[in-house]
Amino acid sequence: IGVDYQESTDKVVAAMREVFEDLLGDPAYRPNILGGLDLLGVDRFTDNAVRVRAGIKTRALKQWDVGREFNRRLKIRFDELGIQFAPPQRLVYGAPMGPSTPPIAEKPAAEKVAS
Repeated sequence: IGVDYQESTDKVVAAMREVFEDLLGDPAYRPNILGGLDLLGVDRFTDNAVRVRAGIKTRALKQWDVGREFNRRLKIRFDELGIQFAPPQRLVYGAPMGPSTPPIAEKPAAEKVAS
């Protein structure tokens, strides 16, 4: 999970635990969960996020169902607590385009081909 740098990672981890316990109490998902929440903690820092990593061991081929429901419930809980996910960020590098762009320079005279 990627969260904004201003968020408390302790608050994020606590919310993840709450959501897991809620999921574990749901009879529709409990049979597919084989263990506790494997909370690895702060995994890394990226340009726009603090990454908190966790895992849930499930029955074969049930990881997607359990994972999607965990994510859905986590989004709801984060909204309730005011925890912000990391904003998506796309950086584009290059020369600006438009009227202020300088013209492309001509090749020096020595490089011009005589006709």
